[in-house]
Amino acid sequence: VADFLRAPADEQRGRFDLVTMFDVFEHLPRPTQALAEAADYLRPGGWLMLSTGNCEHWSWRHIGGDHWYCEPIQHVRFGGPRYFHWVSAKMGVRLVTCRAHAHQRLPWRDRLTQ
Repeated sequence: VADFLRAPADEQRGRFDLVTMFDVFEHLPRPTQALAEAADYLRPGGWLMLSTGNCEHWSWRHIGGDHWYCEPIQHVRFGGPRYFHWVSAKMGVRLVTCRAHAHQRLPWRDRLTQ
């Protein structure tokens, strides 16, 4: 629809059943506004599906800014389940689920090392 995330034009508002944002959230300077604008593309009952790193994960709390997902030049924001529950309530939308999924499928020793 657009080269960059922006609010929908009138002819695009409420037109889509699904909006996806995979590895986009962490690049957004104003994520709450961007999520609201992305939701404006949806028809009633439509779905916004996104994937991003979880800054509430124990590994982030343990190593903070040294986490491999933190690339300060590229990644400016991080979210977690608490943020997504908060923003969905603020937007008046239903959060269906927050699911954890591995970035890579590795043996536990390799995951621990990373």
